[in-house]
Amino acid sequence: MSMIYRTTISDLGDSALDFIEDGMLILFKTGAPEDLAMFCVLHTENELTDTIEVGQTFSIGKNVAKITAVGDAVNTNLKELGHITLRFDGLVEAELPGCLHMEAIQLDKFEPGETITIIK
Repeated sequence: MSMIYRTTISDLGDSALDFIEDGMLILFKTGAPEDLAMFCVLHTENELTDTIEVGQTFSIGKNVAKITAVGDAVNTNLKELGHITLRFDGLVEAELPGCLHMEAIQLDKFEPGETITIIK
């Protein structure tokens, strides 16, 4: 097992957790456009060292889930912008190009300073 992505949550937009009950979060690297940042989980570092694939393990804070589907634009968008949509719905086919789908889990709250990782 090797870590292919790791970043630290730097801030939560005022409305970032509004969609947590629907199993959805939006990631964006610090510096997101202001009108979008309010809906995002903002993070600092942004180094993706390998390709994200189904079956890998995603974690945010204490939440851990297997990846079930990877949209066509996820790897590029995460690497270049630090921006993807996270869906904890268990879908095996990506709904949109920028969506990363994981097992359907109930998300526990997380805060700035905690990490986001993807393990191969």
